[in-house]
Amino acid sequence: MCSPNKLAVIILLLLGNFFSAADFLPIHSDSILVKIRNHEFEEVEYLTKSILSENKSSPAEKQLVEELQYYNAISKEYGFYKKFPLRKRNYNKPLSNEIKAVQLLNQGYYGLLYEVEDESGSFIKLKNALKIAQSITNKPLTCEISKAIFTYYIRLFNIYDQEFLNYNEVYKANIYDETESNIRKLMVFFLKIKNDEKSISNQEVQEIENISRISSPKYCQVYAKKSLAIYYEVYKKNYPKASAYYLAALGGDQKYGADIFFHYTVLSCYSLCLVTWEKYREAIHYLNLQDSTYIGKTAIDNFTYKYSTLSNAYAGLKIYDSAFIYKDKSRILKNKFEQSKHNAIINELNVKEKDQKINSQSKLLMNYEQNKWLYFALITVVFIIAMYSFVRWKKVDLRRKKLAQEKDSLQVEHYQTIEKLKKVNQLVVQDNIILKNKAKIYLNELQYIKADDHYLNIFTKDGKNHFVRGRLADIIEELPPNFVKCHRSYIVNKNFIKNAQSKFLVMMDNSEVPISRGFKL
Repeated sequence: MCSPNKLAVIILLLLGNFFSAADFLPIHSDSILVKIRNHEFEEVEYLTKSILSENKSSPAEKQLVEELQYYNAISKEYGFYKKFPLRKRNYNKPLSNEIKAVQLLNQGYYGLLYEVEDESGSFIKLKNALKIAQSITNKPLTCEISKAIFTYYIRLFNIYDQEFLNYNEVYKANIYDETESNIRKLMVFFLKIKNDEKSISNQEVQEIENISRISSPKYCQVYAKKSLAIYYEVYKKNYPKASAYYLAALGGDQKYGADIFFHYTVLSCYSLCLVTWEKYREAIHYLNLQDSTYIGKTAIDNFTYKYSTLSNAYAGLKIYDSAFIYKDKSRILKNKFEQSKHNAIINELNVKEKDQKINSQSKLLMNYEQNKWLYFALITVVFIIAMYSFVRWKKVDLRRKKLAQEKDSLQVEHYQTIEKLKKVNQLVVQDNIILKNKAKIYLNELQYIKADDHYLNIFTKDGKNHFVRGRLADIIEELPPNFVKCHRSYIVNKNFIKNAQSKFLVMMDNSEVPISRGFKL
C-alpha cells in the first residue's frame, strides 16, 4: 500500500496530464515550499525526484522543481559546509516568472547564509524576487521570500528602519497558516532581544512559551526555547530558568536535527550564561562540546568567542595559565582572519585596477585606429599654434611660476588651519556618558573598558565596574580623544595610564591592560 506522501505524488503527476504548465507550477511550489518550511527535507527530496523522473513533466515543470530542490538543499545543509561546499551555480534562463523568483531566492538566500557575496548584493536579489512573486500573486512564495529578507535584517539587528517595517508588513500580509504566524512571532521576538528592546510585554513572552510547547513543527519549539533562554538570562537575570531553557533547546535540536550553526550558537550562549552565573566548570564542559564542523567567517568569529569565553571561565577558576592560553588563541585567530580579509580586499582591488587599465588601453587603441587621419591633422594644427604661442608663453611663464608659488603658500596655510582646528576639537571633552542600563559614568573617573563578546565591562577609578550589553565600536564614538583603543577588546583613558610595557599598559590602580602589537601612545 502506498504511503500518503507517495499517493500525493502520484496524484500530482496524473493531474499534470490535464493542466498546462502555467496551471501546474503553483501546485508544486506551494506544496514543496510548505514542506521545506516544516523542515521535511527528506520528503521534499522524494517528491522532487519523483516529478523529475516523470517523462510527461514539461521543461518548465522540471526547471521549477530543480530550483525548489536546490532551495531545499540550501535550507537543509546550512551549517554543514563540508557536505555542501560553497560553489557558484549556473542558472538556466527561466521559463516562467515563478521560476525566476525561485532562482533569485536561491541566489540571495544562498549568498546570505553561506557568505559567498556581500550581504547588500544578496538583499538586492531577494528584493527583486519579492517583486516577481507579488506580481504573480503567489502567496507561499511571497511569504518565503519575505522571511528571507527578515533573515537579512536579523543579521543587521535593525528593526527601526522604515524599509524593514514595510517588508515586515508584506511578510505579515502573506502569512498563510498558524505555523508561519508562529515563525514570524519568533523572529520578531528574537530581533527585539538582540536590539535590547525594553517593550517586550508579558503577553509576547507567553506567546513564545506557548510556541515552545506545540507539537509541530519541532524546530519551532527549539527556536522558541533558545529565545526564552536568552530573554530570561539577559532581561530577568534568572539564570536557573535560562539554563533550563538552554538545556531544553539542546535536547530538542537533537530530536529534530537542527543545523550545526544553531547548535553551535546555543552552546555559545549557554556557556556565557554559565560564566555569568559563575558556573565555570559547567561552562568549560559545554564549550568543549563545540567542534570545527562549521567553518567560514562566522565560524572564525564563533571560535574567537569560544576561546575568549574559555579564558574567562578558567580565570574564574583562578587557573590563569589556561586563561592566558585561550585568550592568546582568541587573539591569534582574530588576527589571522583580519589579515586574510585584508589580503583578499587588496587582491580584488588589484584585479579591478588591471581590468580598468586594459579596458582603457583597448578603447584608446580602437579610437586611434578609427580617427588616425583626424589626429594627424589636429597634431599639425597644434604644432603651428604651438610655434606661434612659444614666444607668448615665455612672457607669461614668470607670472605662472609666481601664481604657483602663491598657490603653494595658500595650501600650506590651509593645512595649518586644519591642524589648528583639529587641536581645538581635541580640547572639547565630554563630561559623561549614559549606559544602556541608564547608569551615568563620568569620563574623568572612567579608567578603561573591556569587551566580552556582546557585553562591556566598564572600570572606574573607585574600583567599581559596570557590566552592560554593548559593543566597543558603538561606545568609542561617544568618547573624547583621550580615550584610545589599545586592543581589539579594550579602550583606555590615557589620563589613567601609569606606564607602558611591551605587551600591556599599567593603569593607576596597577591593573594591566593588554595592547596590540602595533599600538603606540
